Amino acid sequence: MTKHELSQAYKLARSSAILPGYLSEDLEAFHGYGLPGFQPIHCSIEHVAALIRGQCFCLDGSMDSVEFAELATLGRRLFQIVGASC
Repeated sequence: MTKHELSQAYKLARSSAILPGYLSEDLEAFHGYGLPGFQPIHCSIEHVAALIRGQCFCLDGSMDSVEFAELATLGRRLFQIVGASC
């Protein structure tokens, strides 16, 4: 995932767009992305946005910047964006 793709996913996560639910089967491929041995996956910007929304945003609407930085670092290597760009 490139920096531009991460930026697009972040903007989508902050919006009111309807995204796949965090516990949906669509996001099952991300389970364990922070563990050693996790293999790169193909995903869409919408799926990364849903992951950001579920992992990085707190219930009060604030953002966990440490979690976002970790997701961004791992995502550069592990998330290969496919499909149309936003």
